[in-house]
Amino acid sequence: MPQHTSATHRIRIAAPIAQCHRFFTPAGEELWVDGWSPTYAYPPTGITESGMVFTTGSGEESLKAFEGQAFEDMIDSWKQSIDQHLPALLSAEIR
Repeated sequence: MPQHTSATHRIRIAAPIAQCHRFFTPAGEELWVDGWSPTYAYPPTGITESGMVFTTGSGEESLKAFEGQAFEDMIDSWKQSIDQHLPALLSAEIR
């Protein structure tokens, strides 16, 4: 029996890299994840912002919140990932 496994998956998005992060927000995932239908407590529009609260089902584990520093850290992580990968993507040969 293996002690360790790993898996990768690649998603191709027909959008500029700087705009791709929006597809991985709670509202953005509704566009492409089958069955993903969060209920937004705040803000009711589903706009991703600090203080956002939503649920993904029933029970305490389904309650999600993006608060203050955790929200800022998430946005910084997206920006760093884009900055890190953008030069290689722009210089990659398109086939």
